[in-house]
Amino acid sequence: MRLRAIALFALSLACIHRGPASTVANPYTVEELRQGCRTRVIDYRFEQPGQPPRIERWSFAEINPETVDVTTLPVDEQGQAAGIPQTQSSTWAELHTHADFPPGTSALEEKLEIPAGTFDTTRYTFERNGETRTVWFAHGLAGPPVKMLVAKDGKAVLAMTMLSTRAK
Repeated sequence: MRLRAIALFALSLACIHRGPASTVANPYTVEELRQGCRTRVIDYRFEQPGQPPRIERWSFAEINPETVDVTTLPVDEQGQAAGIPQTQSSTWAELHTHADFPPGTSALEEKLEIPAGTFDTTRYTFERNGETRTVWFAHGLAGPPVKMLVAKDGKAVLAMTMLSTRAK
């Protein structure tokens, strides 16, 4: 379960890039990420074909200026705990690298309306392992994307949408 939480967080921050540098810049600096997330709580809805939708609450707790704990908690539609929380520690610099994009990534400005609100975003689209991945990062809301879609052969295999975001 802990590895699942880590993997989802990494995936949500643009599916960790470990190759040649892209010409598309990371949407936020390390300091912007730290300031935007250090005491933040985000609820996301995850949808995958053939599975019931699930909601996860991600809570950020800064340990010190370099380190953060990210706790993932499954919740029900009413926001009540529906599983066991999983916590992972990371440095802000490590989290920042999760939004490094591969060569060939496109970036477009787009207004996006989702349950968490209406945001001016940058939409990044790229190919990885035969999948098309699209992530929307909100301007002025440093942190994980507000929305993410993963498609294979033109069919959605994963959708992640921010339902709400707030300070603790």
